[in-house]
Formats: sequence, structure tokens, C-alpha cells
Amino acid sequence: MKTTPLLYTLGLLVCAEIPITYIYAQDLNLYPGKTDVYYSSGNRLPPVNREELDDFGKQLYDSIVEGGRSFTYDEEKKIYMGPRAIRMHSPVVANFNSSANQYLRYESGMNPQLREVTILNAAWHMNSDYEWTAHEETAIEVGLPQSTIDIIKYNRPIPADLGEKEAAIIRLCREIFRDDRRVSSDTFATALALFGKKRLVEIVALLGGYTGTAMVLNTFDQQLPPGKASLLPKRSD
Repeated sequence: MKTTPLLYTLGLLVCAEIPITYIYAQDLNLYPGKTDVYYSSGNRLPPVNREELDDFGKQLYDSIVEGGRSFTYDEEKKIYMGPRAIRMHSPVVANFNSSANQYLRYESGMNPQLREVTILNAAWHMNSDYEWTAHEETAIEVGLPQSTIDIIKYNRPIPADLGEKEAAIIRLCREIFRDDRRVSSDTFATALALFGKKRLVEIVALLGGYTGTAMVLNTFDQQLPPGKASLLPKRSD
């Protein structure tokens, strides 16, 4: 009978008198109750193996490592976990997504506060703890008031004194995610008048990109780094 790699590895651990429960606690289960999440990546996929990548993938992998990042969770290194590390299992996908994200977030000239309003809407509607927690912190860093964050965070009515651009984005996002997934003519006309064609396309593309990112995070059950608490309230809906 052919011995599986897992059984062979476990046999070696037993012979070496290394507690199997310790190995599982450190390498497979990040949090109690998670039976399919790797400690080393914080999600359902192990860290990408460079040797399994094609030449393009190896080049991309090396460029990330040379930039000081790590594909495993390591407190002594810059953490490279989350959606980009997951996407590296398909380097072409990782590269194209990174390029689009780089443009929309940093090169398009989008106001950082409006950018974060858009991303937070994606995270909230997709119920993504990882995405929300990361971007609530970023939103505060770029000066978005906590009161504005909380309108999205707690799904509150849009107040009359909220900035017209922030209000327009929140209203647009809420309509995109409502049951019929349609944007009203009035909401669209207001957004178009405020942002113009190019910027409005970029806002919707950014929303779509982070909706897709939340799908990746949710599918692969990406956990927050150990010891970090979620900033997204639990939902009953």
C-alpha cells in the first residue's frame, strides 16, 4: 500500500516524539474551530510554493520577496497574507489585479477619503471582516471622520449634512447592492454630475474590485492576524 505524504510526515513526527497536536495548532488551525485553515497563511490555502510556479510566477514571487514581504505569517517580517497572497496561486490573476488596484487606489487621482468610502461599502455589503478592518484603519489614516465611517458601519440613514460626494457614493453603493441590483436614474444623474464620466467609471470599478476581493477573502476564509480583532460589527441579516 502506498503511504500518503501526510501519513509519512505524521510517522516521522511520532518517531521524533514531536506532539502532533502542537504541529496542527501551529500549522493548520489558526483559531479554535477552524479545521481547514493553515496557520502559515491564515486561510484555506497553504502559502504559495515558488517551485510550483511557472517562470512568470517565479519572477513575480521573487519581486515580492525582494521587496521585503513574506508569504507566510511571521511577526518578524512584513506580513504578506490576505487577498494578494491568495491570488499568487494564479500569478497572472495576481499581476493583473494588482495593476488595476494600483491605478485605482494610487494613480487615478481619486480623493483618498472618497476612495475609502467606496471600499468600506464593498467590505460592509460583502460582510468581510478582513477587508473592513484593514480599510477602517486606512480610512482613519487618510482623515475620513469616524462619523462618516459609522454611517456605513452601522447602515445608518444618510444625514442631510454629509458631504454631497460622500452621500452620493454611499447612496450609489447601496442601490448597487440592493435586491434588484439596479441604480435609479436620479442617483446616477447626481453621481455623474458630481464626478464626471471618467471618475464615476473608476468609482464603480473600485467598488467592483473590492467586492471581488471580499469574495476571495470569504471563499478562502482569510483570518485576521493573530491577536487582531475585527472592527466589523456582527450582522443578524
